[in-house]
Amino acid sequence: MQHAFISSRSTPDDSRDGTAVVISDSDLRWMDHALELAERGRCGVSPNPMVGAVVLDADSRMVGEGFHAAWGGPHAEVHALAAAGERARSGTLYVTLEPCTHHGKTP
Repeated sequence: MQHAFISSRSTPDDSRDGTAVVISDSDLRWMDHALELAERGRCGVSPNPMVGAVVLDADSRMVGEGFHAAWGGPHAEVHALAAAGERARSGTLYVTLEPCTHHGKTP
């Protein structure tokens, strides 16, 4: 089964301009897993949000996972990508929040 959602984000060179984006059952399962990982940070990340991340290799096998465990510590995607290493190349990253793009407590 495939699912669709409407994206409100728009950039000049992508299809996310308010049109439907197809999401597979597999995508939903990996996002559910990322959300479960995020819950592990419940008591340590405030005032930041709880975040989980899962990395699949090019063959859709999980090769890394992580969560934001402590305020000021490495973010979920940092843990997941470190665990995956080179196996992340050409893979897929599922993360429950858009990765951070600023320098502050963590680069």
